[in-house]
Amino acid sequence: MLFPCTSLIFLIWVYNLVAKSFGKSEGFTVGLVILGPIFWPILGFGDAVYLGPSAKEANMNNRFGSGDYQKPFDPQA
Repeated sequence: MLFPCTSLIFLIWVYNLVAKSFGKSEGFTVGLVILGPIFWPILGFGDAVYLGPSAKEANMNNRFGSGDYQKPFDPQA
């Protein structure tokens, strides 16, 4: 019984990393989880730009991980 709960938590965590990699907030992650057939095409066909690995970008530009940041990743900064 522990495995389904653990896999769901892992899936939500991965969705959050994908949203952060495209500069989206936690609210967008909730949309990916609850309304996936709507939010995944928005992410794929919308104006979202891949910014790079989410953990590095979130730690450098947005300490608390909230808000939409659309600045491209700059490894020199």
